[in-house]
Amino acid sequence: MNRSPARQRLYRLYRGGGKAARIAAALAVMGPASAIGAAPNPPPRTDEQRYADCMAQARDKPQQGMKTAALWQQRGGGAPAIHCLAVALMGLKRYDDAAMRLESLADLVPGNRPDLRAQALGQASQAWIAAGKPDRALPVLNRALELRPGEVDLLFDRAALHETAGRLVESTADLTEILKIAPNRDDVLLLRATTQRRQNRLDLARADVDRALLLNADNPDALLERGIIRFDQGDAAGAKDDWRRAETLAPKSAAAKAAAANLARTNQK
Repeated sequence: MNRSPARQRLYRLYRGGGKAARIAAALAVMGPASAIGAAPNPPPRTDEQRYADCMAQARDKPQQGMKTAALWQQRGGGAPAIHCLAVALMGLKRYDDAAMRLESLADLVPGNRPDLRAQALGQASQAWIAAGKPDRALPVLNRALELRPGEVDLLFDRAALHETAGRLVESTADLTEILKIAPNRDDVLLLRATTQRRQNRLDLARADVDRALLLNADNPDALLERGIIRFDQGDAAGAKDDWRRAETLAPKSAAAKAAAANLARTNQK
């Protein structure tokens, strides 16, 4: 795939989309926040405005955003300042530091907001994954899921982590749990097809990937996967058809490159 599932969510966090935007909105009113800068008689700003300004700077100019957030934290910015600092650190690819800040942020979230605490921990796990430390990410994800059992995004991140580490039974179990809640997630079906194939359950893998393609017929990653499954089932012609289509749909993608490599290998046989 172009990005691993966890990296896709990390990118959304860094750019401020999805649940990251919702946790941001809630954090903005969680704690005291004093002025970041000094201007003669500046108009008063709300905590939400200050937080929005800091986050925009953290994303667009992370070096400056880090300084702004650190100063704000020193002046009593609380949880919003820590979150802004973590986003800036991610922009600077200082993922270890970002992960530790996000874990500390989770500890600041009030006990009556387990949803926000779980989201902060989920973001921390994504940062640990980006840092290349999946062993640090897994216990953090487990903590998040203790707070929010059945949270689909958290389960998906854990499933992806398990799959990468070769824990296929655990990954399949998490993906199956997601599909009970959200049966039409083509990305979940695709990942479960991969875990099933790697366990040599080709019929189950084929059923999942076929369903994923019914939901999204032009998904090059699903076509790549179905081609692999078809080849393993003895259908070389069908496999080549899928791989050629993956190349045509997204010629510059990682899926297309993998499909081309598979075609080259099979054509040599």
